Amino acid sequence: MGETDSVKPDEVPASLTTLRRLVTALLVVMIGGFLLIIVLFALRLTEPPSFIPPETVALPEGETLIGASFSAGLMILVTSDLAGVHRIHLIPDGTTEIRQTIDVLHSAD
Repeated sequence: MGETDSVKPDEVPASLTTLRRLVTALLVVMIGGFLLIIVLFALRLTEPPSFIPPETVALPEGETLIGASFSAGLMILVTSDLAGVHRIHLIPDGTTEIRQTIDVLHSAD
């Protein structure tokens, strides 16, 4: 009988070896990326907040806080008094003193 071109049981085709290496490399890169994301989240969450919480700002007498937002360089607080008048207070970052107050006018429906 003649020799055949069949693959011996101990030999693995070159394309299968290459595929195995590519899959292993992909696995290593994915695990590394996942670990990097976890580390970045941990670093970000352990930093102290870069803003002053709205609760630390002394609001004018009789006003209650109904909303807060943060913008570039400003904390924006929306308050309401007992008469139902809404006001917007602008506070620069790093301070607790109100720089500007804007009265919100309600339209009559």
